[in-house]
Amino acid sequence: MKTLFKITWVALAMLCFITTNAQEFQLRPGSVVANHSSPNANVLISPPTSAGVNTVRQLQVDGGSVNYGNTTGVMAYGKADGSAKGNTIGYLSLNSAWAASGTLAGVVGFVDSVTQIQNSSKAGGAYGGSFGATIDNPITSDSGNEINLVGSRSILDGNITTYPMNGVVAATYAQDKIQGTGTWAAFFDGRGHFSQNVGINTTNPLSRLSVNGDGNALYGGYITSPSSGHGSRGLHVEMPSNIGFADHNYGITSVIESGYGYTTGLYGIASTTSPSANGRAYGVSGLAGNANINFGLYGRIHGQNRGTALFAVDNVKHAAYNELFNGTWAAYMVGDAHISDRVAIGTATMPNNLNGYSLADYKLYVCGGVLAKELLIPNATWCDYVFEDTYQLTPLEDVKTHIEEKGYLHNTPSAKTVEKEGLKLGKMTVNQQEKIEEIFLHLIQLNDDMKQLKAENAKLKTALAASK
Repeated sequence: MKTLFKITWVALAMLCFITTNAQEFQLRPGSVVANHSSPNANVLISPPTSAGVNTVRQLQVDGGSVNYGNTTGVMAYGKADGSAKGNTIGYLSLNSAWAASGTLAGVVGFVDSVTQIQNSSKAGGAYGGSFGATIDNPITSDSGNEINLVGSRSILDGNITTYPMNGVVAATYAQDKIQGTGTWAAFFDGRGHFSQNVGINTTNPLSRLSVNGDGNALYGGYITSPSSGHGSRGLHVEMPSNIGFADHNYGITSVIESGYGYTTGLYGIASTTSPSANGRAYGVSGLAGNANINFGLYGRIHGQNRGTALFAVDNVKHAAYNELFNGTWAAYMVGDAHISDRVAIGTATMPNNLNGYSLADYKLYVCGGVLAKELLIPNATWCDYVFEDTYQLTPLEDVKTHIEEKGYLHNTPSAKTVEKEGLKLGKMTVNQQEKIEEIFLHLIQLNDDMKQLKAENAKLKTALAASK
């Protein structure tokens, strides 16, 4: 009987390499071939007693080829009707490599020399290995148990303290040797979850996301550009236009919970260790255009306590400024401020003319009172010319006649002119000073005349007394 079993086993093994029909070798539970030393397996294959290097194959299957449909080398499946209890597993396992230059692999799949994929209404492709899981509702499980539903799962386990000089130690290792514009080492069509740090172009990501550098454990994300050429950017964000007028879309949003110390929503730094004679540095640069309303830089303060929507400090001239102030401000500036064009205070409308008179040369418009300790008008022409000998002082008789005929003082604007063109403070101050100096000349002349009359009156009094 033992000899019969051996003959039967050899015959069945030989059938694996004979291709005479569509199904050469099929085993069912309880068949005579299952009668071997392992009661939990239908077929047990043991390694040969001796073999040359790189020639040992426990099982080799030639999947063949067909013009259409699927060609499967090995297919393992478990029943999905609920009759299978426990785990249904199909796997290959290795725990050592015979040669020092060998490869240790759990499952290996290849598609080689693909030159054509047939067009059809169904999705196609070339897959070295394909694993899928189909989930149906409802899903029930015991509370407290870990339940994983995955198409494929790779686990790196064990205990390792030394690492190879070259290569990686990873649960999943994907390598794109083509590195074309349309090829990928990994491609996710859908969401992806990483519980630990992710590094791009770095093998030691210290930030949750590290790109072109290790980053820092204090940083949630660290992104830098490997290029220093014109137009290089550490982070570039593009978004489509809004659909509705009330939509609020943001290229970058930074949200941080403020506390007792210094909290900054968005912090921009552009600096070098040593001062440079050339180049420009912008801590934050904003550009907006072609919308109905454009804001290059938009600052807003809300909540309670003190603060400012825009706070600017010149730390070159005010290096020790402590950034403390009272009240709330739309803008607070420490240091010089330069505005190349006009400024409107107390109104959102800057007038271009006043009753037809152009205001293009006026840079400051204040709707309300102006309080100042001093007002300086530089390069003003003063009126000392009144005291020159060549100045023609208008006689008081002519001044009287001008007032009677015109209704206002000579060489001064009328009420209608002021109402139309406004009161020009600098010019009016000079004009008033001119009139004051003219008045003083008239007073001096009148004083001289009075002195002369007094002297003549005294002589007449003396002569009158002597005649009596």
